[in-house]
Parts: sequence; structure tokens; C-alpha cells
Amino acid sequence: MREYSIETIDYRIDIADRIRRALRGAEGVGVKGEGQRAAVMTRDEEAREQLCMALCRVLLNDAAAEEIKRELKAYPLEAAEAERAAVRAGELMRRVPRRASLFANALSRLMEYTKAESALNIEGFLRFRLADAANLIRLCALRAAMEELIRRELSAGTDGKTIIIITRDTDPSTEPD
Repeated sequence: MREYSIETIDYRIDIADRIRRALRGAEGVGVKGEGQRAAVMTRDEEAREQLCMALCRVLLNDAAAEEIKRELKAYPLEAAEAERAAVRAGELMRRVPRRASLFANALSRLMEYTKAESALNIEGFLRFRLADAANLIRLCALRAAMEELIRRELSAGTDGKTIIIITRDTDPSTEPD
């Protein structure tokens, strides 16, 4: 048996509940705690892999959504614009062709990390150990924020119809030629 301490400091994620739901039906894994802290007991290697897969979903879905909101604070967006930009950035994250490889990379790094370590901070792991995913999140947030800023500028002088002009360079859903 091995116990892992998993926490988030800045993100408003009920980490214990998210892990518990992701591990529903998994054998050899127990989750204690609530809110931003969870203690997870794994019985064997298979249970550790189940935990790592659950953590991948938390990192690339829940934590990514929180990180998008954090990134969008850097742009001069009004509340409604920031909300639309967060939704749009989430859509962009789900559309990227590299999504499967992001998940595989995250799983590999989590498996390696949990082999030696028993404490994991969600923000730190995402920003430093999964820098490729963090960069993609930044790019998606940038594109969504720029779309909203362009929408605002173009709507200011029009009859309310919106025209969006985005270059391919800022579209994370396309691979470079």
C-alpha cells in the first residue's frame, strides 16, 4: 500500500471528488479528503496507473480550465468577454490534434513521478512538469482573448455584426506545415 497526497492551492477544484469520480469502480484505490486536498491509497502498480489516469483527466480538463481563467486575467477583457473567451479556449483545447499525445505524455510523466514521489501539487505539476500542455493552454487563452478583443473593436464601429480575423499562426488546432 502506498499513500499519495494530492492538492491544489489556487484552483477551485474539489480534487478529492474529481479523483473519486474518475476512479469509480477501480479496485485497489481509496480516496479520502475533500475540497482541495486528497489522500489516495493505492494497493499495487495497477491501482497507481488508475490513479495516474484519473490525474491526467483532472490536469488536462479541470486544471486546464482553471489555468485558462488565470491566463485570461492578463488581458483587458470585460466579465462577459472573459467568460466567452474561457469557453472558446476550452473548445480549442478539446480540438487540438495533439490531444492524445498530450494525455499519453501526461500519463508517462505522472507514472514516473509517482514512482518516486508521494506528494503532488496540481498547479506545480501542470506548469513545470507538463510545460507543453501549459504552453498550449496559454496559446488557447491568447487566441480566445484576441478573438474577443477583435470582436469588441470591430463591433464598436459596426451595426453589431461581428467579423473575426484570426491568422493560422495562433490556431493551436492546426499543425504547422
